[in-house]
Amino acid sequence: MVYIKTAKSIALGQVSSTGERFLNEKDLKAVIDAFRKVGAEKFLKTFARSQQICVVPERGPIKTKMTEYFINIDLLRKPFFEGVDLSEDGDRFGELTKILDSIVLSSFETIVKSLKGQPISINLNIPSIFSKAFENFVAKTPEDVMRNVVVEFRQDDAVLNYDGYVIARDHLRAKGAQVAIGQISPSSIGLVNIGFLEAQIAKLQWNADAGDDLYAGRSILEKLKMSGVQPILTRVDDETARKVGADLGIEMYQGFLIDNMVKEDVVAA
Repeated sequence: MVYIKTAKSIALGQVSSTGERFLNEKDLKAVIDAFRKVGAEKFLKTFARSQQICVVPERGPIKTKMTEYFINIDLLRKPFFEGVDLSEDGDRFGELTKILDSIVLSSFETIVKSLKGQPISINLNIPSIFSKAFENFVAKTPEDVMRNVVVEFRQDDAVLNYDGYVIARDHLRAKGAQVAIGQISPSSIGLVNIGFLEAQIAKLQWNADAGDDLYAGRSILEKLKMSGVQPILTRVDDETARKVGADLGIEMYQGFLIDNMVKEDVVAA
């Protein structure tokens, strides 16, 4: 009986194929209302997380180059989205990420203080660059701080919305920030011209099959580095990823393995 009811709800568009309901305006409003009620500091302390991006030399201490700061969707799930399908395919999910972008941008001064002057990487949707929140962020952020900001766009967003990406990229550079292309699948290295996007940083996402793809794209990686693009290998959760990266001349890494190495360095010190 439950199965029949669920199947009927899916057919009517009331729930997703997972049996969960879809995101709605009320869900989105709940996030905005909570942020306004508790304020930036408490909201970010509860729902935001950070991860260091480091140079990992063969010998010697790890050097943190920047810290990626983000609102963790999983942490939002229990208080706001229990029983809700947070599929990235839906339009509502796109609206949610724009809301989170506006929260990060409007809270940037608080974020800077929490990271004590470290270079900061944030992830944004391309349309967020043209928002009032971004305009206020630029107006309030001193030039010396902006020079230590990296704004990351997803590869698929940059390719599918190329004209918007170019405007956003050039606008950010004019303000002193750097631009990164993230979530680059190693299998796409020979298919998507990363250099054509003219970002300063290319974040390659490690996965189980990434080794063969990265070795196959070695010459392309070399050309990127020669053109001044800084490659970063992300989702580095095991030694295999780091060793492949080192073999290919990649110096900067991000992932759980790096988190643990940083902690060990701190303890050793």
